Amino acid sequence: MSKLLKIKDISFNFDAHPVSGNLITVKGADAIKQSLKNLMFLNIFEKPFSSERYIGIKNFLFENLSGVDLTIIRDDIIDVITRLEERIVLNDVIVSFINESLKIQIYYSIIGDNNIINDNLSFNLGRTR
Repeated sequence: MSKLLKIKDISFNFDAHPVSGNLITVKGADAIKQSLKNLMFLNIFEKPFSSERYIGIKNFLFENLSGVDLTIIRDDIIDVITRLEERIVLNDVIVSFINESLKIQIYYSIIGDNNIINDNLSFNLGRTR
């Protein structure tokens, strides 16, 4: 059996299963994507008793971003993912600012016992007004 099938996390929606009443879980690649999104939005000192550096991507929402800022954000994303997400190998991170929206693309490989699955996560962070 592949190690990839054993990846399981609790859904952040905290919805209950309609039959069993247990919390719904996310598995495999969906659990990895949920974990990466969580790392992107986690701010410094939000995790109790931890002084580690996190991304806090929402803090950049109303900033005037330059090319240097995008490089700093990219380097921070690479640092946090390689330090805290051991279930993947990070292949590439692309950060761009398009139409007043911050676009983040993360390319990675999920490590299993006998297989490696390439996947990506892409999301936009923009102002609504």
